[in-house]
Amino acid sequence: MTKTIFVLLVLLFSARAFAADGNHLSELCSVADKQELKSDELPLLTGCINYINGVLDTQIMWQSLTENEHQHKKSICAEEGINPMQSAKIVAKYLRDNPDKLHWTGAALVVNAIHLAFPCPK
Repeated sequence: MTKTIFVLLVLLFSARAFAADGNHLSELCSVADKQELKSDELPLLTGCINYINGVLDTQIMWQSLTENEHQHKKSICAEEGINPMQSAKIVAKYLRDNPDKLHWTGAALVVNAIHLAFPCPK
């Protein structure tokens, strides 16, 4: 019980969910592909997942608000069925494969990564 409370406190207070650019996001998501995490890596993964979920939630909300506009094209077509770990692995791989884009904003990188993994039908 004490260990569970400790882990929850660590997750609540030390997760850095803000990623100003791809370098910071890459640091947060660097542990996404690991099979087993050390206790000091949990805040990184939590920050990675929280940031990605925030970006995806915002993007999906924006798409739903603007779906009737003729000029707006969906950039993410994976609203249903993508789970947080899957999205973290997709983004981590995209960041590793595109080091020349790490100066971009974290949000732009997340949207690009998910869009490439789940392209919208034309």
